[in-house]
Amino acid sequence: MGRRHSGSLPVPKVHPKTGHSRVFINGKEHWLGRHGSPEAQLKYDELVAAYLASGRKSVEAVSRPPATPQEISLASDICVGEVALRWLRYVKETRGEKSSTYTSGLASVRALREVRTLPAREFGPRRLIEVRASFAAVPTVYRNKKGQVTVTKPRTRRYVNDTIGRIVQMFSWAATMEIVPGDKPAALREVKPLRSGEMPTISETPRRKAVDDRRVEAVLAHLKPPLRALVRFIRLTGCRPGEAARLRLADVHDRDRPVWRYVPPQHKNAWRGHTKHIAIGPQAQAVVLEALAGRGESAIVFDPKLAVPDRQGNAATIPMVPRKASSRVGDHYATTSIRHAVVRACEKAKCVEWFPYLLRYARSGEVRKEHGREAAAATLGDRTAAMADHYAPPDWSAAEEAALKSG
Repeated sequence: MGRRHSGSLPVPKVHPKTGHSRVFINGKEHWLGRHGSPEAQLKYDELVAAYLASGRKSVEAVSRPPATPQEISLASDICVGEVALRWLRYVKETRGEKSSTYTSGLASVRALREVRTLPAREFGPRRLIEVRASFAAVPTVYRNKKGQVTVTKPRTRRYVNDTIGRIVQMFSWAATMEIVPGDKPAALREVKPLRSGEMPTISETPRRKAVDDRRVEAVLAHLKPPLRALVRFIRLTGCRPGEAARLRLADVHDRDRPVWRYVPPQHKNAWRGHTKHIAIGPQAQAVVLEALAGRGESAIVFDPKLAVPDRQGNAATIPMVPRKASSRVGDHYATTSIRHAVVRACEKAKCVEWFPYLLRYARSGEVRKEHGREAAAATLGDRTAAMADHYAPPDWSAAEEAALKSG
């Protein structure tokens, strides 16, 4: 094995027994996580950024709290990697680790790996265009639990534009914290988003369409009772899967009226101070009461622990024994778990694959067709009716009918 050249960065290696990555920096071992995972890459980027920020002396900067703007402004040679690291910490503290800003911010940080050692003051529009071209040229790789590559797909134009937009957002935050010059964000905004066909190495995102009710019914038979009820609830209300998964009767108001009003404690725009209301009609009310099965108001309606059978065994060969839910089963379904369960059910039902979020499109299209654009926006919980055009674009049959009468 050859020795590492002077000045080169430490390279992570996979541990053969555990399948996790580790890296040695200045003789000290650091474990990163599952080899090939985004979390392992982010941990490595954090260590390298702290290592370079310390003048290649240590990585203790990872555990130190973020420096104040005054302290950072004195270091005119702060690198891009350090800016990205501090911004990601800020997003994690203010928005949460499960927010879309944080998850998409991880992709932005990974896109900046090639220029992480570059001084932030030298990162301008030309460098941003280079980062975008490099990021778009690398396809998205999907791996299984063993780290083996299963599918490789080109990145989409929307994903590339969103990632570059987060980088601009990152430098806007850095400018407000006086980490980078104040004119830096305005210069980066001069890089316009990619237009359709501008870069041949990327693909276009197909428009999402509502799932047909026949495919939904075909899949329901292959889902466990709590998940089956959850899918039906999403279809009848048009709420997001994460909002349905956290449903408790204690958060449902106006139960003495024909239509209940669900106010989810956590939702997409809660950080903006918005309050969301979800209308629960008679059919959805029946689904809720059946799934609740006499449990208290504080209980999660669609409890994943109810999907675990009370007893396990085979009466013919193995005695039936009591069974408890694993400690790994959470208090409510995760959105990824809901999607994976639906995809597996699609395979069993031998129907075209769909995912739970398309139920929101189906409900909004149904409401818009029968009650209009404003009712569709209210059903979705959006502040403006413009989002109804995204979930439920104008129906072609209306234009067809008008053309038939007067066109």
